[in-house]
Amino acid sequence: MHGFAEDKYLLRQAAARILPAEIAQRRKAMFRAPLAESFLAHPPSFVRDLISPQSLSRTGYFDAGAVRRDCEALAKGEGKLGTFTSLGLGGVVATQLWHHLYLGGGLCEELPPLEFPHAAKPVAAAQPAPLAVA
Repeated sequence: MHGFAEDKYLLRQAAARILPAEIAQRRKAMFRAPLAESFLAHPPSFVRDLISPQSLSRTGYFDAGAVRRDCEALAKGEGKLGTFTSLGLGGVVATQLWHHLYLGGGLCEELPPLEFPHAAKPVAAAQPAPLAVA
């Protein structure tokens, strides 16, 4: 932990081997995912599949009704969604995509799940209570 004097000490030490010092040692910068308007205003088919009521109920992570309401408000052009709602929808899409890619697929036809040749088969987990997005 290097005395808490420097954040991400080990990562910076490793990065210094391959990156210029001005990059490896630069200050941290905030990363924020894009707002939902950038990919849900005219969603590609795989995004529509990921946030369909069937896919949302298959994973059980989110309240399908709340996601539908927020997506409908966006589609109707009812002004910009609030930042938290917009980021929340982005999180829904990202989580559904993660689930599809890493936990066995089945959420959209267009994207195949990732295959890991020597990985153990996924274990069915207990379904968590859905989270409201609104």
